[in-house]
Amino acid sequence: MSKLQTNHNGKIITLDKIQFNDRGFIRDFDKVQVNREGVIHTIFERAKEPKFIKLPNPIGGLPNNMGNGVSFSQDGKFLAVVHAAPPYVIIYSISGNTFAKLPDPAGGLPAGDCNGVSFSQDGRFLAVANTNSPFVTIYSISGNTFAKLPDPAGGLPAGTGCGLAFSADGKFMAVSHLNTPFVTIYSISDNALTKLPDPTGLPTGSGYSVSFSLDNKFMAVGHTNSPFVTIYSISGNDFIKLPNPTGLPAGFGYGVAFSQNGKFLAVAHDFQSRNFYFSIF
Repeated sequence: MSKLQTNHNGKIITLDKIQFNDRGFIRDFDKVQVNREGVIHTIFERAKEPKFIKLPNPIGGLPNNMGNGVSFSQDGKFLAVVHAAPPYVIIYSISGNTFAKLPDPAGGLPAGDCNGVSFSQDGRFLAVANTNSPFVTIYSISGNTFAKLPDPAGGLPAGTGCGLAFSADGKFMAVSHLNTPFVTIYSISDNALTKLPDPTGLPTGSGYSVSFSLDNKFMAVGHTNSPFVTIYSISGNDFIKLPNPTGLPAGFGYGVAFSQNGKFLAVAHDFQSRNFYFSIF
């Protein structure tokens, strides 16, 4: 178990081996997407809590290999699933309880297996983190059309992209990845993304997950090697490393999520000396 997901009032916690959405929690959606290794995807409808009723499979086609990540658009119109075989990302439109596959994005598909996926909160972009260069692929959204944007200016992630997140204010996108500097941050202006200078104080190992707080004050990266989570404050376009938390995760940080009210940060991890799998700060 290595990924953590919570809903807005803390009633649901799910640990899994995939990355769920850009911030690691569910808001008020009536449907929840759950992927596990060997199961492509299953959709449940919330009835009387905590009961979930499986919906029929989406119309038009399923992912054709192991699903690695999912994300709902903020407006509830779309669901995106990334997976380990072409076309690597499948997007569904949502109408009532019906999920219908859309045509593949225009302008180009991700360049390899995808590990992370996220919609921007303003509904303008969908981005996926993938295994081959350019390691991140970004699409603009107009109606039901997803169109590939040019690669970000100023530099690409330095290796396989694992996690991806947009800031809530739409100013930044961050990609966590396997090679140093382990996290790459882009500013967003109109449809152009530009790499920012690396933060002062980098994660100490491969970045597997990244999350912004909803108040846009902090960004956290879960990674290999102690301290297993690195937290930055945000001031303008500057990302400033904070001191390590008091009490560290017990192993590699595979998932990070801020609570919606900004009071908590949770890290899903493996264990070394202690036999538990997530920590809350």
